[in-house]
Amino acid sequence: MFITTFLLLSTWSPCWGVVLYGPDIHKTQDGNRSHVCGSANPNNNVIDLREPSRPGPLRDLTSKELRKLRTFMENDPNIRATHPAIARMNSSFIHSADILLPPKSEVLRFLDRGGPRPMRRARVLMFRGDKTPPVVEEYVCQPLPNVKSCQLLNLTSQRNPIEFSY
Repeated sequence: MFITTFLLLSTWSPCWGVVLYGPDIHKTQDGNRSHVCGSANPNNNVIDLREPSRPGPLRDLTSKELRKLRTFMENDPNIRATHPAIARMNSSFIHSADILLPPKSEVLRFLDRGGPRPMRRARVLMFRGDKTPPVVEEYVCQPLPNVKSCQLLNLTSQRNPIEFSY
Protein backbone atom coordinates (compact mmCIF):
# COMPACT_ATOMS: atom_id res chain seq x y z
CA MET A 1 0.00 0.00 0.00
CA PHE A 2 1.31 3.47 -0.90
CA ILE A 3 0.62 6.56 1.16
CA THR A 4 0.75 10.03 -0.38
CA THR A 5 0.41 13.25 1.60
CA PHE A 6 -0.91 16.32 -0.16
CA LEU A 7 -1.83 19.90 0.64
CA LEU A 8 -4.81 21.49 -1.02
CA LEU A 9 -4.00 25.14 -1.62
CA SER A 10 -6.93 27.45 -1.43
CA THR A 11 -7.47 30.89 0.01
CA TRP A 12 -10.51 29.65 1.90
CA SER A 13 -9.80 26.06 2.88
CA PRO A 14 -6.22 24.84 3.21
CA CYS A 15 -6.10 21.32 4.60
CA TRP A 16 -3.83 18.30 4.78
CA GLY A 17 -4.98 14.94 3.59
CA VAL A 18 -3.70 11.44 3.10
CA VAL A 19 -4.57 9.30 0.11
CA LEU A 20 -4.05 5.56 0.40
CA TYR A 21 -3.39 3.63 -2.78
CA GLY A 22 -3.82 -0.10 -2.47
CA PRO A 23 -6.15 -3.02 -3.07
CA ASP A 24 -8.73 -1.86 -0.48
CA ILE A 25 -9.29 1.59 -1.99
CA HIS A 26 -12.86 2.46 -2.88
CA LYS A 27 -13.27 4.11 -6.27
CA THR A 28 -16.14 6.24 -7.49
CA GLN A 29 -18.48 4.90 -10.17
CA ASP A 30 -16.50 6.58 -12.95
CA GLY A 31 -13.29 4.86 -11.72
CA ASN A 32 -11.64 7.91 -10.12
CA ARG A 33 -10.24 7.96 -6.60
CA SER A 34 -11.89 10.53 -4.41
CA HIS A 35 -10.99 12.24 -1.16
CA VAL A 36 -12.92 14.49 1.15
CA CYS A 37 -11.32 17.45 2.82
CA GLY A 38 -13.04 19.76 5.26
CA SER A 39 -14.67 22.74 3.63
CA ALA A 40 -14.47 24.90 6.74
CA ASN A 41 -11.41 26.86 7.82
CA PRO A 42 -11.77 27.20 11.61
CA ASN A 43 -8.49 29.13 12.05
CA ASN A 44 -9.16 31.61 9.22
CA ASN A 45 -5.72 30.82 7.80
CA VAL A 46 -4.78 32.36 4.48
CA ILE A 47 -2.08 31.16 2.12
CA ASP A 48 -0.53 34.10 0.30
CA LEU A 49 0.30 32.96 -3.23
CA ARG A 50 1.77 36.28 -4.38
CA GLU A 51 5.43 36.24 -5.36
CA PRO A 52 7.71 38.13 -2.98
CA SER A 53 9.61 41.13 -4.31
CA ARG A 54 12.76 39.79 -2.62
CA PRO A 55 12.56 35.97 -2.44
CA GLY A 56 14.42 34.02 0.22
CA PRO A 57 17.38 31.77 -0.54
CA LEU A 58 15.29 28.58 -0.80
CA ARG A 59 12.34 30.00 -2.79
CA ASP A 60 11.65 28.72 -6.31
CA LEU A 61 12.39 31.02 -9.22
CA THR A 62 9.82 33.78 -9.56
CA SER A 63 8.14 34.64 -12.86
CA LYS A 64 10.13 37.91 -12.94
CA GLU A 65 13.41 36.00 -12.52
CA LEU A 66 12.43 33.53 -15.24
CA ARG A 67 11.54 36.31 -17.69
CA LYS A 68 14.82 38.17 -17.07
CA LEU A 69 16.80 34.92 -17.29
CA ARG A 70 15.23 34.03 -20.65
CA THR A 71 15.84 37.54 -22.00
CA PHE A 72 19.49 37.41 -20.94
CA MET A 73 20.02 34.01 -22.57
CA GLU A 74 18.30 35.12 -25.79
CA ASN A 75 20.61 38.16 -26.00
CA ASP A 76 23.87 36.45 -24.96
CA PRO A 77 25.97 36.04 -28.15
CA ASN A 78 27.55 32.78 -26.90
CA ILE A 79 24.23 31.11 -26.04
CA ARG A 80 21.75 32.60 -28.52
CA ALA A 81 18.67 30.95 -26.98
CA THR A 82 15.72 30.98 -29.35
CA HIS A 83 12.38 32.33 -28.19
CA PRO A 84 10.09 29.37 -27.32
CA ALA A 85 7.49 30.38 -29.93
CA ILE A 86 9.96 29.83 -32.80
CA ALA A 87 12.33 27.18 -31.35
CA ARG A 88 13.18 24.23 -33.62
CA MET A 89 15.34 21.13 -33.18
CA ASN A 90 18.25 22.84 -34.94
CA SER A 91 18.16 25.89 -32.66
CA SER A 92 19.40 26.59 -29.15
CA PHE A 93 16.53 26.57 -26.64
CA ILE A 94 15.93 26.44 -22.90
CA HIS A 95 14.55 23.10 -21.77
CA SER A 96 14.26 23.91 -18.06
CA ALA A 97 15.41 26.33 -15.38
CA ASP A 98 15.41 25.84 -11.63
CA ILE A 99 16.90 27.41 -8.54
CA LEU A 100 20.46 26.32 -7.75
CA LEU A 101 20.47 26.19 -3.97
CA PRO A 102 23.29 27.95 -2.13
CA PRO A 103 25.51 26.00 0.30
CA LYS A 104 23.74 25.12 3.55
CA SER A 105 26.33 27.03 5.61
CA GLU A 106 25.50 30.29 3.74
CA VAL A 107 21.75 29.79 4.25
CA LEU A 108 22.17 29.10 7.97
CA ARG A 109 24.48 32.10 8.40
CA PHE A 110 21.77 34.28 6.79
CA LEU A 111 18.75 32.77 8.58
CA ASP A 112 20.20 32.11 12.03
CA ARG A 113 22.87 34.76 12.48
CA GLY A 114 21.71 37.65 10.29
CA GLY A 115 24.58 37.20 7.84
CA PRO A 116 24.60 38.34 4.23
CA ARG A 117 21.81 37.12 1.95
CA PRO A 118 23.10 34.27 -0.28
CA MET A 119 23.22 35.05 -3.99
CA ARG A 120 20.35 33.50 -5.96
CA ARG A 121 21.46 31.44 -8.95
CA ALA A 122 19.66 29.41 -11.60
CA ARG A 123 20.56 26.06 -13.14
CA VAL A 124 19.50 26.05 -16.79
CA LEU A 125 19.31 23.02 -19.09
CA MET A 126 19.77 23.95 -22.77
CA PHE A 127 19.25 21.88 -25.91
CA ARG A 128 21.87 23.15 -28.35
CA GLY A 129 20.70 22.00 -31.76
CA ASP A 130 22.68 24.88 -33.29
CA LYS A 131 26.00 23.14 -32.50
CA THR A 132 27.63 20.40 -34.54
CA PRO A 133 27.09 17.80 -33.22
CA PRO A 134 24.02 18.86 -31.21
CA VAL A 135 24.55 18.76 -27.43
CA VAL A 136 22.77 19.31 -24.12
CA GLU A 137 24.44 21.86 -21.83
CA GLU A 138 23.83 22.93 -18.24
CA TYR A 139 24.50 26.52 -17.22
CA VAL A 140 24.75 28.37 -13.93
CA CYS A 141 23.30 31.86 -14.33
CA GLN A 142 23.79 34.56 -11.70
CA PRO A 143 22.89 36.76 -9.92
CA LEU A 144 19.11 36.70 -9.99
CA PRO A 145 16.98 38.58 -10.89
CA ASN A 146 19.40 40.74 -12.93
CA VAL A 147 21.53 38.07 -14.61
CA LYS A 148 25.04 39.18 -15.53
CA SER A 149 26.64 35.86 -16.54
CA CYS A 150 25.89 32.28 -17.53
CA GLN A 151 28.71 29.75 -17.31
CA LEU A 152 28.77 26.05 -18.15
CA LEU A 153 28.15 24.03 -14.99
CA ASN A 154 31.44 22.41 -14.05
CA LEU A 155 31.00 19.12 -12.19
CA THR A 156 33.57 16.36 -11.94
CA SER A 157 30.83 13.72 -11.56
CA GLN A 158 29.25 14.25 -14.99
CA ARG A 159 30.12 15.42 -18.47
CA ASN A 160 28.91 18.80 -19.65
CA PRO A 161 27.99 19.10 -22.47
CA ILE A 162 26.60 15.69 -23.40
CA GLU A 163 25.58 14.41 -26.83
CA PHE A 164 22.06 15.20 -27.97
CA SER A 165 19.91 12.21 -29.02
CA TYR A 166 16.93 12.80 -31.28
